Amino acid sequence: MGAVRLTGAVSLRTRLVASAAGVLLAGLVLTGGATFGALQDWRASQVDDQLRLAAGTVLAALPAAGGPSPLRTVAGEPGPLWTTLVGRGDLPSFLQLRAPDGGPLETVALAPAPAVPGGLEHGAGPVAVTGVDGTPWRVLAVPVPDGTTLVVGQPTAASTELMERTRNVLVGTGLAALLLLTGVATVLVRRGLRPLDRIADAATAIGSGDLTRRVPDGAAPGTEVGRLAAALNAMLARLEEAFTARARSEDRLRRFVADASHELRTPLTTVRGYAELFRHGADRRPDDLAEAMRRIEEEATRMSSLVDELLLLARLDQGPVTERRPVDVAGLAAAALGTARAADPARSWALTVHGPTEVRGDGVQLRRVLDNLLTNVREHTPAGTAAVVTVSGADEAAGGVVLEVADDGPGVPDAERERVLERFHQVGGPAGRPGGGGSGLGLAIVAAVVAAHGGTVRVGAGAGGGCLVRIGLPRTPAGGADRAPGDSAGGGRDQ
Repeated sequence: MGAVRLTGAVSLRTRLVASAAGVLLAGLVLTGGATFGALQDWRASQVDDQLRLAAGTVLAALPAAGGPSPLRTVAGEPGPLWTTLVGRGDLPSFLQLRAPDGGPLETVALAPAPAVPGGLEHGAGPVAVTGVDGTPWRVLAVPVPDGTTLVVGQPTAASTELMERTRNVLVGTGLAALLLLTGVATVLVRRGLRPLDRIADAATAIGSGDLTRRVPDGAAPGTEVGRLAAALNAMLARLEEAFTARARSEDRLRRFVADASHELRTPLTTVRGYAELFRHGADRRPDDLAEAMRRIEEEATRMSSLVDELLLLARLDQGPVTERRPVDVAGLAAAALGTARAADPARSWALTVHGPTEVRGDGVQLRRVLDNLLTNVREHTPAGTAAVVTVSGADEAAGGVVLEVADDGPGVPDAERERVLERFHQVGGPAGRPGGGGSGLGLAIVAAVVAAHGGTVRVGAGAGGGCLVRIGLPRTPAGGADRAPGDSAGGGRDQ
């Protein structure tokens, strides 16, 4: 467990540098060992070749049995063979002729002679022996035709010293290279992990609540760190959008609950008041009783309508329209205008249709959009205000149907046009027509229904200065269902 905790506590930078140093050390050891071994073998083979060459030269110069020795003269000085080997550079440091029984017959040596084993085999190749002073030697025994044995030898102290120096040089240079390369690896790893440090700093800042912080994109986009930074920034952007949307949603929910509570409190207070009036004896006064029941019924109807509208908005908030059928917007507009004309015949109601006006959607909800817009005209404009409903097929680039409801009333102030689609927001009515009376959800339902159909709503000023509500709805997709009866496709028509 301790080893696991220790490994986990070591930083990634340290582990990378340690791994690189370990790989470098292993490589240097393998390379240095292989170089040293190859050099040692080469040096040994070089000495062995010199011994074989010297032995061959001596064998070729040896006389027949009974002849004078080529190694020494009668006076005991080195003979002509020795002089020849010296001139050629093949001079061994030790030459010896041995009798068949292994005893030395003649010896020439430039250094203390080695202790040559008596049973040295012919043809076994050079062997290592030790001189009387402890000096290492390489000796070679070759048979002579007369039954004797020729032994040649060469001390290897110089080769041994050379190999020791070579080993020291390899170790020293290897350690220096290891330190240098480890330093370079440390610098490269630190530089390579620097973007990760910036990512960690950004993550710490984000964890503390700063959702606007982003990972610096200093790394190249094609690198691993660059791709990581790009992915994290994209994720952080989505998180910030999600948190912002949640905050807006929570704010809207708080306002919605507060406004709904306020709207419901008024009719509930009225019902409660008339109930108190009934409890205090209104049942014994027929006129008061009738008025109380009428007001209670009105307020109950108002609450029921408000609750229905709230439920509709809640359903629309759950997602887009799932039931989509071909709907003729012009036919819906004609039906809605008929209802508005019956409710307020003193006004001027007009309908203009141009081009194909079919969309795919929920006909009941789209009809409610038209009813709410026309009801808004009746309740928030002076008596006698004219209203015109225009339904037209948009151009091919827009690819949709445009619905416009315009009136020549006082219009909506510029400051209110953005907020008029908010829930429970009401604009004060003109003189002679109080702005109250509505729930403040009519245009909010319009906006929600249109948004659920993938459309847009814009409130502006009409040509005559009144209010203009412009709605864009997606056109029926190509190859959609058959058009409903009463299709308005074709040329324009007025009503």
